[in-house]
Amino acid sequence: MSSGYHIAVIGSGAMGSLFAGRLCGVCQTGDNGDQTSKIKVTMIGSWREQIEAIRNNGLQIIHPDGRTSTHRPNIAEKEDVIDPADFALVLVKSHQTATAAEAAKNSLK
Repeated sequence: MSSGYHIAVIGSGAMGSLFAGRLCGVCQTGDNGDQTSKIKVTMIGSWREQIEAIRNNGLQIIHPDGRTSTHRPNIAEKEDVIDPADFALVLVKSHQTATAAEAAKNSLK
């Protein structure tokens, strides 16, 4: 991907999965109205079963109108090195905040 934002979603639970899936579906619009590139999304988590499930099956979002969409964000364990992100979205339980803050710090440009 040559343009667009890279967003690190810290957390692979329900909220992290929902936001990562929705962000994967967002396209940027160029000056001429064409969709130019998708936002790159990398999830960072520690729940190994969820990480493997996302790697194998992607994230399926069921929309309010009943349709479904499947998205495949990049996914890493918190110790993995990822491409530098422009933004970090932290979506973890409160007792995981210190670890998530370290992951966010390590993932940002």
